[in-house]
Amino acid sequence: MKLIIRMMAGVSGPWTAISARHCVPQALSLLLVSLMLAGCSTSNLAILSPASGFATGQRDLIYFAIGLMLIVLIPVWLLAFWFPFRYREREGTRGHHPEWTTLPWVEAVVWTVPAIIVAIIGYTVWLETHRLDPYAPAPSQGTAVQIDAISLDWKWVFLYPDGRGATVNELVLPVGRPIELHLTSDTAMTSLFIPGLAGQIYAMAGMETELNFQPERAGMHIGRNTQYTGGSFPDQQFTVKVVSPEDYRTFLDRLSRNGSSLSEADYYELKMNRHTSPVREYSTYPNELFQSVIDTYCSSNCGRRQTEPGSHAPQGANPEGTAGGKA
Repeated sequence: MKLIIRMMAGVSGPWTAISARHCVPQALSLLLVSLMLAGCSTSNLAILSPASGFATGQRDLIYFAIGLMLIVLIPVWLLAFWFPFRYREREGTRGHHPEWTTLPWVEAVVWTVPAIIVAIIGYTVWLETHRLDPYAPAPSQGTAVQIDAISLDWKWVFLYPDGRGATVNELVLPVGRPIELHLTSDTAMTSLFIPGLAGQIYAMAGMETELNFQPERAGMHIGRNTQYTGGSFPDQQFTVKVVSPEDYRTFLDRLSRNGSSLSEADYYELKMNRHTSPVREYSTYPNELFQSVIDTYCSSNCGRRQTEPGSHAPQGANPEGTAGGKA
């Protein structure tokens, strides 16, 4: 072992430059890190395995930013290893004292290159932020499926179109159809995020936000609240099932035949039970449930839809306060 380290260090005399006592732990650490990284895979990282055009745009933006940053990071990492090796203390060598106090071209490189990279990343992120606007309809020829989502402590209630049922902590979506998810909160401000499928957007009391995306392949996803809201915050997750259009219609038919109905009393019980909930299914729900939740926190002169920054009024809503139709 000592002979190998001597050869790497270029030392032929007494053992002075590198001590095996220091190198062996470092070598073992590198070996351990290598073994740990060997088991890594992107298949379990939902954000790197996108299942919608929206999520693909997010992933590509991450790759683009990392690729540009590597222009700086790779030389830094290489020099961090090369400098200690090149200028290590060896027998018969003197200290390295460059005969210069400043080097303009080096200073120009170390300041200009990072500045250019930051400018490129900033401009690209600005463009992509507008292109990936969560309120922009997903590019598709099909009719969007509108689903309302209400955030509670610490659960999610999903209301399916045309009053055809509701679910708690489970969201079923058809593949290949644009999804128009409308959100509000009947508790503190929360943040809905479905990695690999849709972006992140806040749900706020008295306001309505919107998230548009289109699932491109069937599969299972986990949605979660990423905004800290108290003790059971880690438990506020829900399952997202992306199924074929036929299976989606079958699901809605089965849901509508379910004997359990989500009454106002049932909803109030869900709201006041400040714990997470198992998956529940309901055949019907009050027609104005979503709007009534918004109105609960909305002052008398704000109309039927809030139009605060970050919350778009739906089609037909009048921002001056008169009632409008639902999008």
